[in-house]
This record gives sequence, C-alpha cells and structure tokens, in this order.
Amino acid sequence: MLPTSMTALIALAVTLYALVPAARTKDDVNPGCVAKKSNPSHPPLPQLNMAAFTVEYRINIIDKKYSMRATEYFDFNHNKVRMDLQKNGIRQGLLFDYENDAYISYEYSDPEESQYYCVIDQLDLSKDDNFDIFGYWKGPSTKVPHVWSSRNILQFANEEEQEYKGLTTLDGVNVTHWQSCHYWQDAKANFTLDYYFTTESFQPLGKSTPHQVPVRAEVTGVIDAGGANRRIKHTYEFLNFKAYDSLPIETFTLPDYMMCDGDPTGWAKQFPSLPESMSYILERVTTKPIEENDTHIGIRNVRVFLDSKRRLVRTDQALLTSIQDYNTGVEYLIAQNGCKPSPMTKSIFSAPQKDGVMRMKDRLEIMYLKQKFYFSGPKRYREISALSFAGEIPDTDVRLMAYTTANDNTPIGLLVKDLDDDGTEIHYNFFEFRNTAYPPNDVKDPFDIRRCTDSNKINEFDITVTYDTDYTGKIQNWEAEIIFSLRDTTAQLAGCSVLQISSKEYRVDETKKEIQWFGFFLGAIPNIKAAKVVDQVPIKTYENFLSALYNSIQNGNFAQTIKVGESPSSFSVEVAGKVLRSQGNDYETSAVRQSPLNKFQELNNFCTKSLGDKKRRLVLNTAYECAKACLDSKWTECNVFQFSKTSKECTMSMKESLPTLSRTPGCNFYTLNYLSHFEQFPGEVLLKTDMVLHKQVSSPEVCARQCLNEETFKCESFDFCDDEDRCQLYKTHYYDKESSPDFEGEEISGCTHYSRKSLDDFTTIGSTDLALSGLIEVQAKSLQECAYQCAGDCAMFSSCLSNQGVICKFVTRANASEATFEHDIRCSIHKAPDSKTTSASTNAKDAPKSKRKGQQGKGGYSGGAMAGVALAMIASGVGIGALTIFLLRHFKMWNGF
Repeated sequence: MLPTSMTALIALAVTLYALVPAARTKDDVNPGCVAKKSNPSHPPLPQLNMAAFTVEYRINIIDKKYSMRATEYFDFNHNKVRMDLQKNGIRQGLLFDYENDAYISYEYSDPEESQYYCVIDQLDLSKDDNFDIFGYWKGPSTKVPHVWSSRNILQFANEEEQEYKGLTTLDGVNVTHWQSCHYWQDAKANFTLDYYFTTESFQPLGKSTPHQVPVRAEVTGVIDAGGANRRIKHTYEFLNFKAYDSLPIETFTLPDYMMCDGDPTGWAKQFPSLPESMSYILERVTTKPIEENDTHIGIRNVRVFLDSKRRLVRTDQALLTSIQDYNTGVEYLIAQNGCKPSPMTKSIFSAPQKDGVMRMKDRLEIMYLKQKFYFSGPKRYREISALSFAGEIPDTDVRLMAYTTANDNTPIGLLVKDLDDDGTEIHYNFFEFRNTAYPPNDVKDPFDIRRCTDSNKINEFDITVTYDTDYTGKIQNWEAEIIFSLRDTTAQLAGCSVLQISSKEYRVDETKKEIQWFGFFLGAIPNIKAAKVVDQVPIKTYENFLSALYNSIQNGNFAQTIKVGESPSSFSVEVAGKVLRSQGNDYETSAVRQSPLNKFQELNNFCTKSLGDKKRRLVLNTAYECAKACLDSKWTECNVFQFSKTSKECTMSMKESLPTLSRTPGCNFYTLNYLSHFEQFPGEVLLKTDMVLHKQVSSPEVCARQCLNEETFKCESFDFCDDEDRCQLYKTHYYDKESSPDFEGEEISGCTHYSRKSLDDFTTIGSTDLALSGLIEVQAKSLQECAYQCAGDCAMFSSCLSNQGVICKFVTRANASEATFEHDIRCSIHKAPDSKTTSASTNAKDAPKSKRKGQQGKGGYSGGAMAGVALAMIASGVGIGALTIFLLRHFKMWNGF
C-alpha cells in the first residue's frame, strides 16, 4: 500500500485539481496561457460510455528522461478496476474491488520478483486513490459502494475551459485535437494540456469500441522550483483501447503465489475444508523427482479413496491396489494373482511417531494444505473458472497455489513451487473429486478385503433394527448411508476394524418399521503381522467379535443417529438394535427415537441424595427413557432428574434450584434447559408496552422458565439485562419486529432478547423442496423466522439457502394434499404440527406474514462532482491529471515535478 503521507498528498492534490479546474487569480504568479471558450459550431468533445474496457499506457516523462508502462482494466458491472504498472522492470499493481469494498495494492522489490509487499484495505477506510481516480458512490439503498460509470470517469476538461484545435495527424492517424490550459497553485505549476481523439472514420478494436477513442495527452509547462522556473514535458500514449460488454471475472485477481492480508473485507474467501471421506484421481506432473529416491517423473496417475473417520486409505495405480488400515496397522496389497497382507510401511499417507508408531496423516497434511492460505482471486485453471489460494510452507522457500471450482469450492489443483530448486513447479491435478470415498447410491465398499481372507474364516450374521422417522419418502433411498452407519456402530461396539465387516444384503419392512441387515465377518488371518499404529485395535476372531457385540447390546449401547443427505438441515433416522441373530443367539435391546436429552443439561458422574419430597422413582433401561418420562410427566412438573446406569433407577423431581451434588460414578444428573426453547438476540431489547416486569431475577434461565409458565397470557419472548437482574415478558415475538413499521426496539449492551423457537414443533425432511407452483414466498433471516411465519392455516414450508439468507415457500392446509416434492440438497421440508397454531403464535393467521420492505430508490450513479481539470485529463478510466499526480507521487517523480 502507498504510505499514508503519500496517499494524503495524492488525495489533496487531485481533489483540488478536480474541484478547481482553472483556479487562477490576479495574484497568481505567472498564470501562463489563458483558456479559450469552445466555439458552439465546433464538434463536441467525445463522450465515452462503455460497460467495460482495457487500455495500455506508454508514459514518457521527457524532462526526467525515463518512461513507464501501465495497463488498466475497467468493468462497471463487475464493479471492479485493476491497474498494472511497471517502471525500471519492477512491477506493481492496484485492484479496486468495489463489490467487496476492498482496495489491494502490491509491489515487487526487484525485477526478479523474489520479494514483494501486498496489503488489503477497506475502500471506505483507506480514503485512497480510488476516490480521486475511479470515484466512490454509495446511495442510501445500496449495500456496497460502486465505481463511477465510464461516462462519469471519462469526463474531460470542463466544456468552458477547452478549445477545439481542429484535425491533425499522429503517427499517420487522423485525430481531433483539444487544448486547455491550467495553473495549479498547490504545485505552483502552469501548463497546457493537449489531448487527441481518433475521428469518426477510425476503425476501432472490436464491435463494442466507439470510433472516437483517446490517443494521446501532452502536458507542457513550467513549475516554480524554489524561485526558478523549470520546464516540464510529459506525453501519455493510449494503446489498444478496446471496449467490451464485460471482462472475464478472472481479470481481477492477484499474481500467482502472492499472499495478501489486511483489513477484513468481502474480498477474502474461505479456504475450503476437505471432507472426512473423499475420492479422486490425482495426476502429478513434474520434470524432477519430488522426494528423495523418487524415480517417477513426468506424469503419474493414482486413484485415491480416503476415509479419515474410519482411518482407511486405498490407492489404485496401474494393476496394483493398496488398502492401508490405520486401525490395525495392516496393508493389503491386491493384484490380479491374489492378495498379500503385510505390516504397513511408510507412505505419503503416514506420519511416523515415537518408538516407530505410525499414524494416518491429517487429510490436510497429505495435500500440503495444512498451512495458512490467502485468497488471491478468481482464476482459470485447466480452463475451469476457479478460486485461487496462495500459501507457503513455513521456514522453506516452497510456495503453494491451491485451486477450487468457483461454483462449489471443489478442489481441482495444487501447484508446488520450490524457489531453491530453480523455481521448479509440480502440478497436482484432481479429477473426479467426490465428497465421499464410497460410490454414490451404491453399497459397494471400495475397502472390501474379502478376497484377502480365507473363505473358511468368513461368517455370516444379521442384525434387525427398528427405526422411527417422519420422513415421507422411501427409506430405501438411503440404503448406503444406513448400512455404513450400522457397520460403524457394530465395529465400534465389537472393538474391531470396519475392514473385518462387509455388507451382504439389506431389507426394509416399512409396515413394522424394521431394517434387517445381513453381513459378513472376516475372521483373523493366521499369523498376520501388523505395524504399530496410534489407537491400535486387534484383528479379532469371529468368536471374540460376537462376544464383544453381545456385551454391548446387553448394556443397551446399540443406538445411533444416522444422518441422511448432505445439507446442514438434513433429517435423521433414529435406529436402535432390537434383535441380533447369529447362529441361534438372540439378544434384545430397547428402541429409541429422537433424543429428548437435548432438552436437558447433563452433569456426568454427579448425583444427589436429596431431591425433595416431590419426587418420583422409576426403573427404566436408559437415560433416554428417563428424559422422555420427565417431559411427558403428568403427575407433576418435572424440572430435574437423575439416572443410575448400574441400578437403572430414574428419579424425577419438581426441584428448580440445583441441589448439592456429589461425585457418583455411573450416575448422571440432568436439569431442564429452559433456554433451549428460545432463540437469542444479543444486544437487542424489544421495549414494548405489552410486558410483565419481574425484578430480582438471577439469570436468563429463570426468566425463560417464568415465560414458559406464564398463565395470564401467551408469553412469546422476554428481555434480560445482566446488570439489572430484570426480566421483561412480552406477548410480542421478535419476528413481529420485522413486519411492524412502528416497532419500538433498541440495541443495548449487556442485554439480550429471547424469542420462542418455532421450528421445534415441526418435522423436518432433508434434501427436498416443494414442487408446487403459486406458493407464497418469503425471504427470511433464519429457519426460525420461517417457522414463525408458518402459523394458522399453514401446513408446511420449504426452506432453501441463498446468499441473502433463507428463502421459504408456504403451503396452506387446504393445498397440502396437492403438494408434490422434488430432490434438492439445498432445501428442506418442514411439516407443521396438527394443531392450528404453532408454539410461536396465539392468534390464528391465514397466511404467512410478509416482511415489509422499504421502497428502494431507483438509484443511478452521480454525474460526478469531480468534473474539473483532473477528470479533464482522465482518459480510459484514469485521468491524465490524476494519473500524472499518482505516478509522480508514487514513483518519487514529484520532487520538483
């Protein structure tokens, strides 16, 4: 970035120069030439109005005997401008990203570009050259600033201060000539400005380029250099001026391998986090070995299946498959002629530990990505629109460039450049990258090692589980997710590697809501040897597998939640083991549904002997059942309970305050979490008149309980302030604020507003959208707001994520039977409860509340206050005057002009 003193001088100089285009008084020393008014009969100065353009500058500072080159890229619709400058072989650049409120400047320190600095500033904070050169417009209805239009930027000298000089030629090209003269008191300089345009008969570059474009500007004059006049002479040539409808977004980017940091702006993009499970084809392109003793040069391909959660890696190269199991320390090498299990050895996926113990590398370590990366702009990589990120390996001269697809941040490439090795680059290209190591919609396991096991050691087993879900689609659609999740739980409870468990068959009985899963257990291979790995598990025999699984099921541990779909709002299926059948053995456990334990705060291994007189004791199998009994209790209000895993005793109580607890292994204490019913808005309060005030309230939890227990009216929300211990209950919900123009609300530090969650009453179906036309559509801040809007006659709504928040569509109960659905991983369906109102509304409403939006102004871009001589000199986006001053200041040319 330019030094503060330098940019301040630029801003001052250009502003004065722009606003006082011909600032001359009778007291001015040596005012020089006198401008002549334009003749009405003469042709008008060309007005340029283009959506985008590029132009090259050749700048000759004749009196200083040197030259410079610059290139400008302007795009009004993308709201961005880029400037590349070069002097004495040293390159620097400026990027004005109005869309993201960012101003980026960088400069190399030498022609070899071995060192550089780069800084990001906020446009509205930097107060830098962007205001003087490209403008800065931000209307009352716009959220982001905007560059001036090309027409406003390309304003030349004020019409009253210019003189048409007629036709002439430059380098054999017919041009029109204008002239204006100026005295700049701040610099004590007076000079004549001559500027030239092509004629109407000129054949421009491209169909979008006007016939009359700037060709040259000349500055000739004198400056008062300490009492003595010194002559100045500059020429600015404009080459290859070309207009476009739009420039590629990749135009506005930083050089490769450049890491730039600074103020937080919208410029920076989040470096993607790789999934736990993934598969891809990796192509390595190099001319030198990357590792010691590596004989592979040129192009090398390998298919990779990586599952960090299950600690498995598979690579396919040529005709050899390697499956590495970091649970057991065994590698299975599979070829056409058979399989050879052996102890794992060092590979690019392993990280050696102390005493010869290995661990599986973090997925970021494998790909050089466990570094800090900086967004360096949109680029094209392998002819794909990409986002680029630059990084380095600390304490080395190795630089990194990572590329992901622009639309979904999928990795597509990584460049590794070693500056110590003549700048050798290694390209890692990713093809067919998937966010899972497993084939989509398929139960085929890429880590299947059955061919490595003696057929006599393969035993069949089956497990029948019950499920409970409100999902309206076919549960068979999620076969792969359910099977792999069942396998994980089975392996975990049996204490073995998942590689020892393979799936055979899967059946669903929707009437009984049962899933029967048939699998193979791959018994231990005799005399198999293993390397030492972190958290090693043994390779079990079939008998040991059954025994461990039996004990776990007997203890009620076979219960899990299976996440279905990829979106954050995906629904879940609750599954519990019911019957395990294997060679005549039957074991039973209890079934579970969505856990009510989420409504409680848990203290592990702490219980009490005193829960007061009003308590109730039950004998139940699990804490889940105890929590459900507490929430469903009809005998009295249940606020706390404790559950002993050893005695299976469930004790519930009305007690509101926390009793004295003592450490009790195997016993957990649970308190009802009243705040779980409310959405929080820190720093905001309603200040409505429909309130009930409670003083000396010690915590927001107590205030939440008072709101839930209020009997005189339906309490929708409350305010709590930490320093006042006051609790204010309201009939008004927070989202009424969004639809009420007379809403009285304030922002107060130390206070928090809480409004009831409405979404808790809904049943959610993930990866699904409504396909019904003519629905009411609302843009909301959150799912909770949509749920609140779905009141009265609303049967369901869909929610889809967007850049602005959440877009929700509503279906009335009358139209619910006509609703049709379609698969969309960005969306979810939320089904309202059967009651006519949700928990967030006491009055039935026939339709969702639509948010009142203020009338947005039609906007338009200012004609530009900077209409004087500085902009008179502007040609092709950068004013000759502004550009001159910028260059003079920035390249130390100003000293005596």
